[in-house]
Amino acid sequence: MVTVGQNEEETFVMNKLPGAEELRSILDVAIEAARSAGEVLRTHLGRVTAREKAPADLVTEADWAAQEVIVEVIRRHYPAHQLVTEEGPSCGVCSTEQKVEGNTQETGHPSGPAVGYRWHIDPLDGTTNFFHGFPLFATCIGVEFAGKVVAGCIYNPLTDQVFHATRGGGAWLGDRRLQTSGCRRFEDALVAVALPARVDFNSAEFRLFLSAINRCQSIRRTGCTSLNLAFTAAGWLDAAWGLSCHSWDLAAGMLLVEEAGGAVGDVGRRAFSLASGRIFAAATPELLEVIYSLAEPLGLA
Repeated sequence: MVTVGQNEEETFVMNKLPGAEELRSILDVAIEAARSAGEVLRTHLGRVTAREKAPADLVTEADWAAQEVIVEVIRRHYPAHQLVTEEGPSCGVCSTEQKVEGNTQETGHPSGPAVGYRWHIDPLDGTTNFFHGFPLFATCIGVEFAGKVVAGCIYNPLTDQVFHATRGGGAWLGDRRLQTSGCRRFEDALVAVALPARVDFNSAEFRLFLSAINRCQSIRRTGCTSLNLAFTAAGWLDAAWGLSCHSWDLAAGMLLVEEAGGAVGDVGRRAFSLASGRIFAAATPELLEVIYSLAEPLGLA
């Protein structure tokens, strides 16, 4: 499991990654947990109340209930694995001891690579969409091992679509293997962008959005980061990015894009890192290069 250009540290990590059979077992549990959460979300759809975690950032009882069933499924199979969850230990399910050392509720970013397995869980990505009945939301679960995302799934409970991937095993929608669109030119690209609920109009993040609008074929702000990445892996979008995200938003989706043949990276052309909360994802390295060329003059370097 060595590729040309790997340094010694990367080679060591790749050589100690779990085997295909173990990853498949972990993925099966992730899919079971996501489907169970999806049942909860379908039950709550259209009859939810919400409160603000932060200005314009909603959380509903469906978030809590979906997280509870996910944690229960994972704990039943893997009681010793670490969990990083969007709603944190205040859901009454994840104890402080189960919370990752160094993780904070404010950022949700783990302090360093997992020693063993670490699950990054968003029970309901697209809460505002869900609250309004807008049919674009998902449950996403990504599994990290030794600093690498090794398995993940994104479940759309309204369409019953499961996007899933294991490292080295490809990206799939059900039993159909996924491949990115192959788009290389930004002017031909359908792009999705994740922006905060409240946007600073002077921020480089927003100025990149404005810069992209008239350069790509068309642009979307869907309100669901995980599905942006899943759709990029499927070839339905050509690129997606988010610069104010959390590990649970990105873990499963970045693996899907990589395994579908796409390219992912971070600001400044750095390698993708769960801890940064940022991602640029594109169908091809050439398209990713164009995105970098737009971002860098705005200070995103």
